[in-house]
Amino acid sequence: DLLIMVPEWFSLIIDPSGASSSSALPSLSLLRVVRIVRFVRLLRLVKAKQVLDALEGFADSQLLLLSVAVFKLAAALFLVVHFFACAWYAIGISKVGGWAKASGLESREFVFRYVTCFQWAMQMFHPARPRAEMVEGTNFERMFELLGTMSGLVISSLFISTVTNTMVTLQGVFAKQYYHKQVISKYVHSHNICSESEALALAQMHRQVKRADQQAEELQLTHLISTQLLMDMREEHRRPLINRNPFLNQFGERHPRLVRRLCHEAFGDVLLFGNEHVFRPKDAGDRMYFVESGHLVYAAQDAMLSTIGFPATKTLAKGSWISEAVLWVLHWEHIGELMGS
Repeated sequence: DLLIMVPEWFSLIIDPSGASSSSALPSLSLLRVVRIVRFVRLLRLVKAKQVLDALEGFADSQLLLLSVAVFKLAAALFLVVHFFACAWYAIGISKVGGWAKASGLESREFVFRYVTCFQWAMQMFHPARPRAEMVEGTNFERMFELLGTMSGLVISSLFISTVTNTMVTLQGVFAKQYYHKQVISKYVHSHNICSESEALALAQMHRQVKRADQQAEELQLTHLISTQLLMDMREEHRRPLINRNPFLNQFGERHPRLVRRLCHEAFGDVLLFGNEHVFRPKDAGDRMYFVESGHLVYAAQDAMLSTIGFPATKTLAKGSWISEAVLWVLHWEHIGELMGS
């Protein structure tokens, strides 16, 4: 962050108006310093990559991850073409016999100059690239054109192969989703099931797919890292949520190693959609629930609870817990319903 911000501050101090001409600066040497500082500001691209990687970590959809991968490839290709275009124009105006001066491009407006150079750079990544206006006049221009052709061959091959593999993966994802939907739709229409049940079945399908993907990722972790490290990671993830419960918090202070094992072996994730039930009245209680994200709604069905001031419905936010009684009472039976909000 400091490497990115210091050049930004320095550029604003010595050139607050943003002017790039030499008349707005005290000397030519100071103008060179400003240009170097502006070049150093490109370090922010490194920070942008870190931000994109962090955003990918929050994505839980394979489709979203693949879409982000395609976007990153397109953005990287655009940056490469941009740098080639700028370098090609800088070479063309650096000498008297350069192509930009010989063709009169230097006197044209900025947009036309940039689009012309960008078009040339794009043609480096395509086999058919006529260049009627850009005839290489100097030896340096010919060497740069050869370097651009070789770089374009390598980069375009990598880009096309990566996009092709991504599209094949996307096709597999869509085909899998389509097959699952067809199975549910066939069953619904053959047994005259109502549309509401069909919608619930589709939502259940998405949840099961996500759960299967999550279980596959958990299984991969067991093969990629050691068990002790995985236990440490799960404890770091789940311990702050567990500590919100007074008993488990005190229990963890006295028996930290046992709570570490609980975080690793006894806790699991439950994925819910809106209006999807966790349990209903008369269901057997077999576990305690913590809300890690989103909201849950508990609706009491026993009239006796209202006599002691218990609300008819209660919303559970992040950090709340419910059904703690199943830890202490055998054959616990729920007297209300819990669903996602």
